[in-house]
Amino acid sequence: MHYDCPIEQTKIGKWSQHNCFMYFLTGKMAYHTPGRSWLLTKGSAVFIKKGACIIKKFFDDVPCIVTFFVLDNYLRSFLSDHISLIEKSELSRVSNHLIIPIETNDLLVAYIESVLPYFYSEKKPSEDLLELKFRSYCFT
Repeated sequence: MHYDCPIEQTKIGKWSQHNCFMYFLTGKMAYHTPGRSWLLTKGSAVFIKKGACIIKKFFDDVPCIVTFFVLDNYLRSFLSDHISLIEKSELSRVSNHLIIPIETNDLLVAYIESVLPYFYSEKKPSEDLLELKFRSYCFT
């Protein structure tokens, strides 16, 4: 999804009914939950679980974020079909936090750069194509 961030206030309480992957192209925002805060800036990548948080927007550095919403059923199906992609050591470190940082590496940046043109095109991108590209990234 590509849109301008509609948040006009400095801080806002936000509830999301879907999980999402986010990658910050520019800007910064702070996400707060009880007992934990995350400052997300250019180059930050995170998985955000569905739920509630407080978002602080910084107007001096306007964020541009690539966001992919992921339904529970899709995530559950993908993970059960491809459990071999997850190392056993990772299973013991499942996070209870709302926000899980994702390591930004060359593969992630290449993936983001490969989908960006679709969001700036006048023609709506095929959801099947975007899913295929997303799944191929998940395999890496």
